[in-house]
Amino acid sequence: MGGWYNKEIRSISDFKGLKIRMPRLGGAVIAKAGAQVVNLPSDKIFHALKSGAIRAAEWVNPFEAGIV
Repeated sequence: MGGWYNKEIRSISDFKGLKIRMPRLGGAVIAKAGAQVVNLPSDKIFHALKSGAIRAAEWVNPFEAGIV
């Protein structure tokens, strides 16, 4: 899964404690790996990343979020 992360993900253990925006099945999977899944609308992702409210996001199309 592509996305934006504040640090490189090298192994499944890197998801432990990671606060990430990833909805649906992907979110359920990484939650099992220890991630803290946060559901946000796409237009809130950039600001949440900037403020540190989340540390990663799976959103791969910044144009639709109005970021670009």
